[in-house]
Amino acid sequence: LLTILQPIYEEDFHPSSYGYRPRRSCHQAISKASLFMRKYELHHVVDMDLSRCFDTLDHDLILKFMRKRVSDGSILALVNKFLKSGVMKGNRIDEVTEGSPQGGVISPLLANIYLNEFDQFMMKRNYRIVRYADDILIMCSSQRSASHALDVATDFLENTLRLTVNREKTHITDGLRGVRFLGVVIFNRYTVIQDEKIKAFKMKVKSLTKKCQGMNLEMVIRRLNPLLRGFGNYFRIANCKNLFKSLMEWIRRRLRAVQLKL
Repeated sequence: LLTILQPIYEEDFHPSSYGYRPRRSCHQAISKASLFMRKYELHHVVDMDLSRCFDTLDHDLILKFMRKRVSDGSILALVNKFLKSGVMKGNRIDEVTEGSPQGGVISPLLANIYLNEFDQFMMKRNYRIVRYADDILIMCSSQRSASHALDVATDFLENTLRLTVNREKTHITDGLRGVRFLGVVIFNRYTVIQDEKIKAFKMKVKSLTKKCQGMNLEMVIRRLNPLLRGFGNYFRIANCKNLFKSLMEWIRRRLRAVQLKL
């Protein structure tokens, strides 16, 4: 079903939507947001957060939006069965009346079909947006424009799409204070890694390089390398040369401590 539907909807999706799409990545989403801020000088940004987006998608609206491109009743009926199949909790099945099952193969596509209505609505009003799944940035040229964009977007998301905007986490920021997006903080001239991501990485390194684990240095390094590659490959998009250098010095010190213990 995913193989059939995805090419159909890829033609319609917004160019600045990057989540759960083939040949698109977090790096591309971060680069697009940086481009809007630095080249087009859209320094005021609405950072929107949706509460339980996957769990609150309206089934009737999903099917309504799908009928714009799909007329085959058997396909629509199968999607409806996916939506209403329920969730296993222990040995029982709980029925669901809204939302798309997280972890379901087709759920990311259904979420993109649903939120594409928001993307197209904002594009018709000439707003620049960057969206990765339910992480939404609206790029504006002034504080006043950003405030208006927040009101317009909130009204459409809540009253038309029947989603809930998390008002505690949704806010307006700018390139001087930094825009937090997909693990990094984007400023007007540079990008850095979020502090909590660095702390989480260091905690994982510490757990893998304890001196009392009873493993030799080769085994420790073998367990550590996938973590280092993953962190380095993802966050290389940030301006972090000096940070990477200091982290590697710290990691080498921990490895020497393991070696001396043995």
